Amino acid sequence: MEAHTPKREAIERFINHESAAAKEWIVRVHADPHDPIVRLQAWRDDRRESEPEKSLEVHTRQVRLADEELDESTKTMIRRWLASL
Repeated sequence: MEAHTPKREAIERFINHESAAAKEWIVRVHADPHDPIVRLQAWRDDRRESEPEKSLEVHTRQVRLADEELDESTKTMIRRWLASL
């Protein structure tokens, strides 16, 4: 099953815009074209081995788009995850 490309792209745009909120963390979006789950991954900027990697999985079936923008509940979920870093 192929993942929903516009939704993956909207998640990537949102992360690129909001990732500055996660100071001292490197945030990347991992999306396989055939997987409906988009994985957000974060590593400490200083890459200390003692700090665990953090991740969030977003299922594209749960994401809604309006004018190519993410719905508010998805934005809130991602913002909370970024704030927890």
